[in-house]
Amino acid sequence: ARILRYDKAGAVIELGLAIPTMAPPDLRVFLVQGIAKAERMDFAIQKATELGVAEIFPAYTHHSVVKLEPDRAQRRLIH
Repeated sequence: ARILRYDKAGAVIELGLAIPTMAPPDLRVFLVQGIAKAERMDFAIQKATELGVAEIFPAYTHHSVVKLEPDRAQRRLIH
């Protein structure tokens, strides 16, 4: 895009070539993520989302440090 002119009322731009968006992948990736402490869990979810993971399933594992009460766990899943 190129800015042709601008003033207090707004701007006029010229759009260049459109870049086609990528088609959705043929492969859907699902992640089962062991429950981690807040910052690490947020980081894992952020990176999984950036990589295109279709769904994330939080799971309690033998090594999970965090133990959520059932009502709190439900609120986290909704969030």
